[in-house]
Amino acid sequence: MRNLTVKRNKSFVGCLGKMKVYIEDECGDTEICNKKCSLLGELKNGEEKSFEIKEDSAEIFVIADKISKDYCYDSYKLDAEGKDITLEGQNRFNPVLGNPFRFKGQEVDRGEKKIDLKRLITVFVCAIIIGLVFGFCLTTGIYEIVGMQKESFELGEMSITLTKAFAVQSGEEDEYSLVSRDVDVIISKNSFESMESSEMSATEYARAVLASIKVLNSEEIKIDGQTAFVFEGAESNGTAYTYYLFTFKTSDAYWRVFFIVDSNKLWRYESSIAEWAGSIRFE
Repeated sequence: MRNLTVKRNKSFVGCLGKMKVYIEDECGDTEICNKKCSLLGELKNGEEKSFEIKEDSAEIFVIADKISKDYCYDSYKLDAEGKDITLEGQNRFNPVLGNPFRFKGQEVDRGEKKIDLKRLITVFVCAIIIGLVFGFCLTTGIYEIVGMQKESFELGEMSITLTKAFAVQSGEEDEYSLVSRDVDVIISKNSFESMESSEMSATEYARAVLASIKVLNSEEIKIDGQTAFVFEGAESNGTAYTYYLFTFKTSDAYWRVFFIVDSNKLWRYESSIAEWAGSIRFE
């Protein structure tokens, strides 16, 4: 066995989140760049950790989360010499790719390309694919009748009442995605520990989230006493979407909730979004 030490140099870029260190492992449960990997640990901004690893050759990956692992990452290949090794690096400013971690002394080319606004949002919360399963399996009439019935979803310490038209698409590590035919709901939790700060209000946290994904033209509105930020974005196919961002502060974390709806159908869901947001509760 040998020791691998990874140091995350302190940087303002990406300072609010933890970076995850993975190692290539045939028995791993996470796939990165078509390689099975296992989690070694997490690094806060400015933190250094040592891990005991085998003396075999292997590739080390540093990612932000499982959703963005295919483009927001860096890797380092270890040889089989068996010597202890120390690596260091820091997050680099690149909002399009989620401000990825880069190992010091390595020049990398990850095929960086422009990612649309909806793709950026899915880097903080989970991957979204608008589900049309009900549309293929049921008639439109049956779908509408069933979809109007209310249903409560328990997501960790949080609960939200939507309708039976929604289904949980993903839910792990405080990241949740609920999808329906016309509306997606993306929920993320940032603990105070992971952010190294608890001084911001919920509204200040919302502005920080918008700044991190380069939203410059949001409108701050009040919906039933709750502050919401509304803005628009477009997919590469030209479809326009309207985004509602609600944020909450609990005793140990910040929560962000995005409602994403086809702008052409916004008129149908404006009042529902207000009702859904008002149903959010925390333990």
